[in-house]
Amino acid sequence: MRVAIMDEIQTTPSLAPLIFLGPAILLWWLAARDIRKYFRMRSWPRVEGVIREVRTRPMTRHSVAVEVHMEYSWEGQAKSPWCGSPTRSGFGVKTAADQTALKKRVASYVIGSSRDVLVNPDNPDEAYIRLPEWHMMVVCMVGGMLFAALAILSVFYFPAD
Repeated sequence: MRVAIMDEIQTTPSLAPLIFLGPAILLWWLAARDIRKYFRMRSWPRVEGVIREVRTRPMTRHSVAVEVHMEYSWEGQAKSPWCGSPTRSGFGVKTAADQTALKKRVASYVIGSSRDVLVNPDNPDEAYIRLPEWHMMVVCMVGGMLFAALAILSVFYFPAD
């Protein structure tokens, strides 16, 4: 008799694991995209360029991107793109330490000085002066792992109705 009652109980799956799994997948996708870009960029040719201008551009209310206007020659053609971060990372501006790091980065780009430029051979207007930042990839991978762990834990802490 007891067995018959258990067979009649229907459970609906909880959505909690999916709620946490979505951000995990997004963060892992971002990390994978940046890792692929890192390894592709390592094989890009480096050409000598000249820094013409440096600017900061607001990204959010509390962060800015540093962009460097570079001039270089690619296969006999003059190129003059703005080079930013390949991972689109920026600098915070809320604390004194953030502002010090930002000023240090901007000061490292001396106008008129030369610097190697990584040029995309398939699109010579895409160029960067730095490889993608590893810390951004690590943040995305670790964040994805934390969300995946929450998804697994939510199976036990948010059981189905």
